[in-house]
Amino acid sequence: MSHSTSLRPRKSARIHRSKSKEYLLDLKHYGPEPTLDGTATQIDFIKAFSWYAYMCDAKEARQFLIDGISSKETREKIARLPDDKLPMTAAWISRMQARGTPISKHFAATYVAGVEKAIASLSSVPCEQNSVPTAAPTVRDRMREKLSDAIAEIEGMLDDETYDVSPYEWFQKQDLAKAYVPAIIHKYQPLLIETVAATKGTDDQVKEAYRFSSSRNNLKRAEFLIRLIQDAKKYAESKKAARKPRAPRPVSVEKKLQHFRYCKESTELKAASVLPEKVLGASELWTFDRKYKVLTRFVGLDRGGLSINRSSITSYDPAKSVSKRTGRKGAEILHRVITAGKRAREQILSELADCKLQERCNENILLIKVDT
Repeated sequence: MSHSTSLRPRKSARIHRSKSKEYLLDLKHYGPEPTLDGTATQIDFIKAFSWYAYMCDAKEARQFLIDGISSKETREKIARLPDDKLPMTAAWISRMQARGTPISKHFAATYVAGVEKAIASLSSVPCEQNSVPTAAPTVRDRMREKLSDAIAEIEGMLDDETYDVSPYEWFQKQDLAKAYVPAIIHKYQPLLIETVAATKGTDDQVKEAYRFSSSRNNLKRAEFLIRLIQDAKKYAESKKAARKPRAPRPVSVEKKLQHFRYCKESTELKAASVLPEKVLGASELWTFDRKYKVLTRFVGLDRGGLSINRSSITSYDPAKSVSKRTGRKGAEILHRVITAGKRAREQILSELADCKLQERCNENILLIKVDT
């Protein structure tokens, strides 16, 4: 390992990134920067490389490389490299080493080979050539990578013959999205059929392929694959059941009132309506039918208050909402209600005769009183 490209400990710099909506979503999905110790496996390192590939850009990768190289000449060459020539895996190894991760001989060799190959490419790249921006990974790319990580772990269980793992608990721990489950089932369903055939010994070709595996191991493998597929289906159903229902899109006040009809003002009764916008969410509404001389009181059904649907008052309590005939004293009662307090209005209602509740409004209905 040459001195110019050897890994050397340096102070770990923080990854500076604006808290954009996209970055925060990625951070929630992929988690914080990985921290590995001496027990980390090769799969752990591959997952860490995937995290850096998604969460860091070429500018940060270049800085990771520069921070890990002692030779000034080599650092200057790294600074001149186009973005598409940067050894990204070497950059992630340099970053992880700076954060205290023990680097094996295999990954140290990968780092040296990557840096040396990148520097050698400078001879075929003109210095004035502009950097080629790397394409940002799409949502489909990220989903494909996440699925690959999940399948890599399942393959590790099969290779290590760790058949005592609960697939359902593993799915929960990984917090996989429901969209990944069909692909996992599609991949391991044929393997299950093949393993069952090897267990029964009915297919000569399969029997030959599994000649180095014992019948006991084939049986355990088949049982694990059955649990894996069954638990995958159960996990998908549980994710579907736990999914929050989509919140209804809020309807604007203008749209709610576009079909609402009422009497804005009556010169005959010398009374005017309150604005219909005040009805929405109100606890009480008093109306007066100037044609049939009917006084109506609407009481909200709950804390959400009253609402309007086209020409009807909605979300009222039918047990407390009433309509009363006023007869010839309509104008007098109308003005008494407008000026009276709550208790006085209750008294006015008790003096009048009941009639059928008028929930629909039209050009004869005055909105005379609203209580919030």
